[in-house]
Amino acid sequence: MNRSAMLAALVSLLATACTGNVMDDGETNDAGLPPLDDGATPTMPRDGATPDAPTTPPPDFVDPDPADLEPGVTCGSYATGPTDVVPVGTQYRAPELEGPLPTHRAWSSVGWDFRNAFPHSNNLYMHPISARAERDGLGVRHLPTPSTTPDGRFYEHILPIPAQLDALRIGVQGLDAPDTRLADHSDWTFTARWSDGTRELRATLGSGLPFAYFRVRGGAARVSINAAFRAGARIVLREGPRLVIEIEGVRYAIFAPSGATWRDGAEGELLADLGGRDHLSLAVLPDHSDDTLALYTEHAYAFVDDTRVRWAYDEARGEVRVRYEAHATAVEPGASDVPLMALMPHHARHTDARVADLFYASPRGRLQVLEGNAFETRVPFRGVLPALPLADRAHDARLRTLLREVDLDAAYPAPSYATGKLLGKYAELLVVAEQLGETAIRDRLLARLRQGLEQWLSPNDGGPSRLRYLDAWATIVPEPADFGAATELNDHHFHWGYLLHAAALVALHDPAWAEAWAGSLLWLVRDATSPLRDDPMFPFLRTFDPWEGHSWASGHAGFAHGNNQESSSESMHYSSSLILFGEATGNRTLRDLGVYLYAVEATSIAEYWLDVHDDVFPDSFDHPVVGIVWGAGGSYSTWWTAEPEAIHGINLLPFHGGSLYLGHHAAHLGRTLDHLVEMNGGPEGTGGGPDDWVDVIWLARAYADPDDAWARYSARADSYPVEAGQTRAHTLHTLATLRDLGRVDATIGASAATAAVFDRGGTRTHVAYHAGCEGTRTVTFGDGTSVEVPARTLIAQRGGSTVATISLGTCTAGPPPTCP
Repeated sequence: MNRSAMLAALVSLLATACTGNVMDDGETNDAGLPPLDDGATPTMPRDGATPDAPTTPPPDFVDPDPADLEPGVTCGSYATGPTDVVPVGTQYRAPELEGPLPTHRAWSSVGWDFRNAFPHSNNLYMHPISARAERDGLGVRHLPTPSTTPDGRFYEHILPIPAQLDALRIGVQGLDAPDTRLADHSDWTFTARWSDGTRELRATLGSGLPFAYFRVRGGAARVSINAAFRAGARIVLREGPRLVIEIEGVRYAIFAPSGATWRDGAEGELLADLGGRDHLSLAVLPDHSDDTLALYTEHAYAFVDDTRVRWAYDEARGEVRVRYEAHATAVEPGASDVPLMALMPHHARHTDARVADLFYASPRGRLQVLEGNAFETRVPFRGVLPALPLADRAHDARLRTLLREVDLDAAYPAPSYATGKLLGKYAELLVVAEQLGETAIRDRLLARLRQGLEQWLSPNDGGPSRLRYLDAWATIVPEPADFGAATELNDHHFHWGYLLHAAALVALHDPAWAEAWAGSLLWLVRDATSPLRDDPMFPFLRTFDPWEGHSWASGHAGFAHGNNQESSSESMHYSSSLILFGEATGNRTLRDLGVYLYAVEATSIAEYWLDVHDDVFPDSFDHPVVGIVWGAGGSYSTWWTAEPEAIHGINLLPFHGGSLYLGHHAAHLGRTLDHLVEMNGGPEGTGGGPDDWVDVIWLARAYADPDDAWARYSARADSYPVEAGQTRAHTLHTLATLRDLGRVDATIGASAATAAVFDRGGTRTHVAYHAGCEGTRTVTFGDGTSVEVPARTLIAQRGGSTVATISLGTCTAGPPPTCP
């Protein structure tokens, strides 16, 4: 049996025996990729987080209940109406586009021309296809070979501008559209529309789709070879509706309707009359074999028209199940309706789906081809905590002194991010004060947190800060905003993460306040990551890319390198805050959303920011970490400085009970921090710049080597500059606690979202927190250890003995607050 016949048989077998191409438990991963570990922190064993987990049925995929995201609002509101603080640029929506405009997508420049200079689109990196809309159609190119900038700081698979932008352009003969408009979208696809009044083109592309799908109306289908490549281009096949063109070693297959043929047009141009039909597809072929062409021909008429991600937190097993579904319609009679997808490493390393032996090179490493309408991944979730437990009390006196030195009456700055940094600082001090029994300081910090939150949630209180809902953009923006949070819709998840983290800690200590203000805080959740596809006010998962598995920071994506995200750690802070706020308020929908975002983005950070397996970054890129992930690649840089402490530190801060993922690949983290020293020409904090951030680097190093971090800190404990979101008290608390607990042990899961395991020299400490008020909870860990946890209590247990019992919060509701 030849390879094509084997593949066809496999498709038939999967369709009848394995819905979604998901293998049964116990079968091996065919992805050909190593498991997710760097030698120090292997993934969770498949037998689950608890000894009896295999007997517990996994949870079903259930769509979130809108009622959980729309509770009654007692206190808080947002401003509406005219304002000067609006996003810059022009929206390009087709008349048929309904609902909120998606932003923060790889393709957002199709619907939003931020610069008022690209009415068709900027560069679109959909991997394996890169594309750009122009007046006469869609330019496409596959870029398998990366380049590295001369300074060695940027690796890229970039579409050059303007020359040699695309290899091929697909359009309609004579098309001359004044703009390109967003006509439709799903979870990881979009449809663009061109029209000049006579001719119309529609193109559907998606992340991970090796095909682009077109609808051609008003003229012949047109394929144009870029003039820069015509001399070297080769028509490999022109047979009936099929056309295969090779450019720079990459083969592009174009499929017209059955019965159509291709003919020569102008120079470098091929045309096909579609015989009254309108469909056309283009595929980037992963190799030059006849078998591969036969396979892609079989799937060429399966037009993807919807994609959906679904998730379920399996608390018993300590993992998240994620299902990716692509619905396709056969546009030819008798054709397959099964699409092809190209899985990214964070998919392939966590799925049991059967995949083909076909690959694409990309800025995210090797993409592997799957035949199927769906697949599932199982991603470990290793827990977050509201605070690290202070078991070693040797430093209490010093901690009290440092705590009392903090200015608890600092004025909140007006801009949203600056406010968030101060809220974050006070939130972390609150849990330090509580563990030290400093109730007066704790209560003062609670009052300051409430004050800081209420000034944002009360638009009519006469204060300097408010939230405003912009109906035309389906978003909430801060006034005043910094870092383009209003004009470009940048960084909403970063800003809201600080507010939600503070709100979670207030909710644990003041249930009455939480009940009154929770509804207004949920607007922020829906703005950044609404889990509701039919949300009338906000787009689905605005900042989070469900296919790429991480967030994007730019609202418009109007860059030559596509969209980008710098601070992966602030994105994780947002997800951790959702988990804690959901736990504190008993909102499982919110908690499970946070767990999904946290677990999946942690795997993507390991792959695309850290390259822990050394198979994503090109050999020419001589750094073990990037500061910014771009659609076209990655860079060892930040938006504002080249200081190594900032490049590393912006992907480490802030430090909180959800920072535990930093320790999941401890050995690699240590290598990245050693690289910082190498790039700095000396230890952290000696670069001489304003963003040396020595305390940030110590705190991160504590997750790699707690003793080394402690030694570095001890040498300068009284003489180091403090980063804006840190305090000396919180730094000492974290370093001392991790020195006592040891490294995060990511091999062990737990039956609770707020639990984690640490290991020091082979001695494990199991830590669990119970946010509920329903009495004692038993938390079971994957190694068989069980911990009994009273309500609103943080327990640390070592060797069968409890080494810390910390009351963190209260279940006693005070009087209802007075709304401003």
